Amino acid sequence: MFTQIVYIEAVDDSDDLVVLNPHWLCCDVIGRLLSHDQVTRCRPIGRFSLDEIHVMFPDSSVVKLVALLQATELCSAVVDDDSETVEFEFMTLNFIEASDDFGDFDSDERRTETDWVYCGRRLVGSRGVGLQLTSVFPRVQTRLHRQLETLTGSLDCSLDQWYGGSRMLLCSGSVQLIVSASVDSHVIDIKCRTTPASRSTGFQLLASVCHFVTGVLADCLPSLAVEQQMLSVADLSTLTSSAVSAFAPRDVRQMIDRYSSDNDLSNSAESVVDLVAFGSLEIFSSLTRGTSLPLSIGLSVGTRRAVAKLLDQPHPTGHDWCMLAVLVGLGGEEMAGIDGRQSECSPTDRCLASWIRRDGDCATVSSLADKLSALGRHDAVDCLLSGVPVSIYKFTPYAQ
Repeated sequence: MFTQIVYIEAVDDSDDLVVLNPHWLCCDVIGRLLSHDQVTRCRPIGRFSLDEIHVMFPDSSVVKLVALLQATELCSAVVDDDSETVEFEFMTLNFIEASDDFGDFDSDERRTETDWVYCGRRLVGSRGVGLQLTSVFPRVQTRLHRQLETLTGSLDCSLDQWYGGSRMLLCSGSVQLIVSASVDSHVIDIKCRTTPASRSTGFQLLASVCHFVTGVLADCLPSLAVEQQMLSVADLSTLTSSAVSAFAPRDVRQMIDRYSSDNDLSNSAESVVDLVAFGSLEIFSSLTRGTSLPLSIGLSVGTRRAVAKLLDQPHPTGHDWCMLAVLVGLGGEEMAGIDGRQSECSPTDRCLASWIRRDGDCATVSSLADKLSALGRHDAVDCLLSGVPVSIYKFTPYAQ
């Protein structure tokens, strides 16, 4: 006879938790917390005191229950500005509505629209995140609140959150960032604007939050390959624009390939330096191309699975994982050992793993793309490059 339990690993210095009765956790706790009756009765800000939580669950130790809810990232502790008491915020029950436009958040009325530089990213799921954002994005917001200090270093930062969106202000409002989820469009947008003097801080914040959000998506939806697009700076800087367009990774890579510091694309609607680096040549020149990364760190689990799914299927002309194994230099014995007919594991994934083990950092994203192109598998090339960041930078401490 098997007994089901739920083991929850602690995310901080607290103890790990074991739930002996999963039915109690899922139905009696989470089910009651998110029930229609609870939603219609709770305050729209989604915050509860310890006493209010104890009233909802009188038969449970409120302290241990709150610790469990925090460990499962259903809530985070916040300090009420008025009473300075600790409350617990459940973003799933936060129904405050707010605009995700920068125009409503000007902290200094003396600044004009020309005092800002803009940049942004759009995260798009390979299969479309869709309605799953309804359940995933509140977890993004909860973890954002808990890890705010890690993301911003020692810089002072304020965080406001509402249904489907979060806003961060750094450096007395000189850096503003908005993370918003669009269920209808199946995307998460990360938009940032800074004063010209704060470009470096804004760039690091944007890159950190983008990496952070993709990490949460990887935890919640591990098989999802996420494409990172560049938001149109022209649309972002037009505060009256109701929709913001985005450039796909392939388009941005082509712009970078044709770019020169002396003569940017004169026929391009937008500068690649603006799209990638807030218009800063100094930041742009310090970036590393995503395709030059080793596969061991440049290829996410979701993208690796998506590429493997394409190459695992037998190809009429043999241009599948078998030919890839030949191109990367695997021998006959190695190929026989990873034959998909003899194992439930993906032969493509095992082929890549063998290549990475043998060549280490020399097995790069660009070298894999070249080999796939040589096979004529442009579908796999597109899948590979869409899941690799256009560029990365070395994380450094925020300027003080």
